[in-house]
Amino acid sequence: MGKKRYSLSLIAVIAIFAVGLCGGLAIQEYRYTGRLFSDAGLTVEQIRALNEALYIVDHYAIEEHDEDFSVDYALKGIAASLEDDYAYYFTPEELVAYLNSSSGTVEGSIGANVYKDGEDIIITSVYKGLPADTAGIKKCDKLIAVDGVSVRGKSLEEAVALVKGETGTEVTVTVEREGRELAFRVVRADGQRQMTEYSFIGDTKILYIAIFSFHGNAAEYFNEAIEYGKAGGYEGIIIDLRENSGGELSIFEKIADVMLPEGETFYALRRDGQKIQSCTSDAAYIDKPVAVLINGSSASASEALAGALRDMGGAVLVGTQSFGKGIMQTNYPLNNGGMFKLTTAKYYLPSGECIHGVGLTPDYKVELSEELTQKYWLRTENNDLQLQKAIDLLTN
Repeated sequence: MGKKRYSLSLIAVIAIFAVGLCGGLAIQEYRYTGRLFSDAGLTVEQIRALNEALYIVDHYAIEEHDEDFSVDYALKGIAASLEDDYAYYFTPEELVAYLNSSSGTVEGSIGANVYKDGEDIIITSVYKGLPADTAGIKKCDKLIAVDGVSVRGKSLEEAVALVKGETGTEVTVTVEREGRELAFRVVRADGQRQMTEYSFIGDTKILYIAIFSFHGNAAEYFNEAIEYGKAGGYEGIIIDLRENSGGELSIFEKIADVMLPEGETFYALRRDGQKIQSCTSDAAYIDKPVAVLINGSSASASEALAGALRDMGGAVLVGTQSFGKGIMQTNYPLNNGGMFKLTTAKYYLPSGECIHGVGLTPDYKVELSEELTQKYWLRTENNDLQLQKAIDLLTN
C-alpha cells in the first residue's frame, strides 16, 4: 500500500504533533530508564525542543485538539516524512479494516467485487461459495439496481453501501447479463474469500491454479488444489499470479515448500547487510512441468514465488515484466492498538538476484490487448493469449 500524501500545511501540523509525541515518549523513557532515546541518538536539547512544540500546540492552537486524533496524525506524519512509499501508520480502526480486507473476510456482504466503468458498475469477481455465487450472480454482470434503487450515476462507494447491510438480512440485486435484466434475492452473510481457486483446463490434464493474494487461506487452498490435481492425474501446472500484489511471507514459504526441492527459497538483507529472514523448503516437491503467468501487477511475494519456481523448479515465466517490488515491510504493533508498517529489508531470489525496481523478465513475453490488460475479468480461455501460450508450452 502506498503512503498517503498530504498538503504542506497539513504536514506542518502533523510534524508539530509528531515532535510532541516523541517528547512525551522521551520523558517517559527517562523516568523509567534514566535514558533519553539513547538508541535513537536524541540529545537533551532535541528533547526540550520537542516538548516546547507540544506546549505551543496545547496552549496556543486556535482550536482544541482531541488527544487520540493528535497522536494518530502524529504517527501518520512520521510515516509520511520518510522516504518510504510503503511506510504507513494504521489507527486501531484502520487496522481492523485492513486485516479483514487483506484476509478476504467480509461482513454483511454478498461476496463480490465491483468496478466503475464509466457510468456502469461491473461485477468483476464473485467469491466462491459466498451468497452472490450461490444465488447465481456472475462476473461481468452489470449492476443495475439494489432493492429497486437504480445505481446508475452513483459512485462505487454509494452502490456498495446499498448492497452491504446487516448479516442475515435479504437484499434484491438486479443485474444486466447479455441484454437481459435478472433479479436475485441474496441473504447477506459473513465469510471469507477463497484466495486460491483451481480447475483443470478444458479436457486437458493441465491444472490451473490462480492465487489472488498471499493472505488468508491462500496456502490452505493451494494444498487443496495440488491434491485435486493428483486425484485427477495432472500432468502440468499453470500458476496464475497476475494482479497478485503480494502478501504474507509465511504464506509464500508454505506454497514454495510444497512446490520446490530442498533449499533456500528466499532471503532478506537489512541495510547493514545482515540476513534477517530466510525461507527454506524440504526435500519433498512437485515434479511436474510448471508455467507461471505474470504481468505488471504481479508484485512482492508473487514475484518471489515466480522467481523461486524459475530458479529452483525450472518453471517458465509467461506474460509481461512484473512490477519489481523487491523489498519487504515489517509490521510493528503499537500499545494503542494501531500498527506501524516500515520497509526494513531487500529480498533476494535463490539465484541471488534482487528484482527491486526491475521486476522479473518472462521467458516468453506475451502481450494482451489494452482492454484485457486493464479489465482482467474479461479474460477467457478463448481470448487470453498468455494463458494459451502457457497451455501450449505444457502440452507440446
